[in-house]
Amino acid sequence: MKILRYELKRIRLGRLFPIMLLCNLIYATIWMGQTGISGTGGTAPFSQWTYLAYCGAMLPAAILTLLLLQANYYSDRQQKADILPLASPYTVGALMLVRIAALAVCFLILFVLEFAFFAVPNVLYFGKINVLAYPLTGLLHMLPAVILSLALGGVLGKLQNKLIYVLAVLLFALSMIQPAVACDLFGSAFFSEYPLKLPVGADGEPAFRIVPLWLCTRLLYLAAGAVLIACGVCRYRKPKLDHGEDASPANP
Repeated sequence: MKILRYELKRIRLGRLFPIMLLCNLIYATIWMGQTGISGTGGTAPFSQWTYLAYCGAMLPAAILTLLLLQANYYSDRQQKADILPLASPYTVGALMLVRIAALAVCFLILFVLEFAFFAVPNVLYFGKINVLAYPLTGLLHMLPAVILSLALGGVLGKLQNKLIYVLAVLLFALSMIQPAVACDLFGSAFFSEYPLKLPVGADGEPAFRIVPLWLCTRLLYLAAGAVLIACGVCRYRKPKLDHGEDASPANP
C-alpha cells in the first residue's frame, strides 16, 4: 500500500496525467455537445444506449492516457530509480502489479469524471437524475479493454518501452476504424448502430439489452488481460537483486 500511495502521488504531481485528464474532459464535452444531447442510434438523449456509445468514444483517449503513463515506468531513468524499491523484499512482478493497480485508479478517476460530464447535462435536460444505474454497464464496457491494454503494455514494456508508444498508436488507429460488430474492442460504433436493428416499444424507444455475443467478448478481453498480467507476475516473481546474485561468480 505504501508503494501504491507513492505511485499515485508521483502520477498526481507529474504533468502528464493532469494534461491528459484535461484533454479527456475537453473531448467528453465536445462529444456531449455534438452527439450525446441528440442521442445515438435513434434513441433518446441520455439513454443507456447513448451512455455506452459515449463510453466507447471516451475509451481510446483513456487507454492512450494510461499507456503513456505506463511507458514512463520502463524508461531508462525510471529503471535506475527502481533499484530502491527492488532492494526491498518486493519482486519485479509485485511492483508491476502495484503499478497496474495505480493506473487502474487513474482510469477510475477518468471514469467518474466522465460520468459526471454525462450526468450533469442529463439533470439540466430532464430536471432529474435517471442514470445512476449506468456506471455498472459502463465499467463492464470499458474495464476489460483497459486491463487488456495495460497487460499488453506491460509485456511490451519489458522488451522496450518504445513498443508501448507503438501499441498506443495502433490502438488509437483501430478506434478510428470502429467496426460495427460485437467484438469491437471499443464498442462506440456498436452501441451507436445496434439500437437501429431493434423493434421500437410503446414509448418510442428500443429497449436496452446486452447482446450475449458482446458480453462474451468483454469477458474474453478481461480474461486475456488477467492471464497476461498473471504470467508477467509469475515470470518476475523473484527479486531483481537475486538474479544479480545468481549471475555473480562463485567465491573461491
